Amino acid sequence: MKFIIERRVIKMKTKIELFKIELNSLKERLDKKSKHSLDYFPQQIERYSKVYKNIKNIISKEDKILDVGCSPFHFTICLKNLGYNIAGVDKFPEKDKEILEKEKLEIKKCDIEKERLPFEDETFDKILFLEVFEHLYNNQIFVLKEIRRVLKKDGVLIFATPNAYSPKRILKFIKGKGLGDDPYESAKALESLGYNSHIREYSISELRIFLENLGFDLEKIIFEFTSPYKYRNYPIKKFLSILFYLIFIKFRSGIIIFAKKSIEGLNREKK
Repeated sequence: MKFIIERRVIKMKTKIELFKIELNSLKERLDKKSKHSLDYFPQQIERYSKVYKNIKNIISKEDKILDVGCSPFHFTICLKNLGYNIAGVDKFPEKDKEILEKEKLEIKKCDIEKERLPFEDETFDKILFLEVFEHLYNNQIFVLKEIRRVLKKDGVLIFATPNAYSPKRILKFIKGKGLGDDPYESAKALESLGYNSHIREYSISELRIFLENLGFDLEKIIFEFTSPYKYRNYPIKKFLSILFYLIFIKFRSGIIIFAKKSIEGLNREKK
């Protein structure tokens, strides 16, 4: 009698594969009546994936994580559903009440430019501050001080923002259209979405000045890029944009900073 032993090779999915599965699942669960979600989400899938790729080995499921300014909550929901211990704060969480209730995600209401974060000192191991800084109107120092206050002594701030020196911004400046978004469209966004579009974008040297003077040491800086969404049906343009960013790293469209608390930084501010 012959016995046939069947060998099965079970391939464990990587963290990024699991994240992409959750992203695709979330896409199906989004409110089909929300034009903003339907328009915005497809444009951000690549960015969400690249941010997670860069932070997946920094955050752990044992960490207590805070996501500051997390509307429209896509990234926060994905992390929560993957088992991360994550909380969020946002200016108007009630406008997305339906999806938050559906996903069982609690977001605390807080206008971060005017109100203290609703947490005790040194509460969080990791704080996500993703694509928010460029939307702040007038109180960037207060916001960063509050983030530092609720971050643990050995905690990490993960700070992502567009790069002011991306080709898109440089071309706008050369054409005399300024460096930021259309101010009228920004005002319309405040009315419809509850927050401004990009008020101002920053270079890495400007971000370093902010963070070091407010008590942070920059541990790591990543220049990241996503292919322009409008090129999705134009493979040659998409290829050329990728090639450009592979060569000219510091002109990539996004900046991700990993920073820790620094006593020396606060001393510099006091001087």
